[in-house]
Amino acid sequence: METCHTLDFDIGESNGKFLFIIQCTLPVGSTVWFASDTPGPQPPIVLTPTTVVIARFVVGVVSEVPAGYRSAITYCFDTHGQPLPDNWSCQLQVMEVSQ
Repeated sequence: METCHTLDFDIGESNGKFLFIIQCTLPVGSTVWFASDTPGPQPPIVLTPTTVVIARFVVGVVSEVPAGYRSAITYCFDTHGQPLPDNWSCQLQVMEVSQ
């Protein structure tokens, strides 16, 4: 079962390094991924499909984001037919990294 959500990201007038993480509680063997729909950050805000190896799983990327950058970031998961646990969750979080 593939499920996707979108986060609207707007850095404003500053620039800097940001950590983009997907944090989830999903069945082991599920896959998670995310991607922005606008080029600009280096490296791009993209996490290719990654296999969940423990039930409470966190994975992410660090990217240098230019001033004025705005984008929708779509994040998804697929349980590959496994049932979701009662306590399932999947969130995309963004944190500025100290320089």
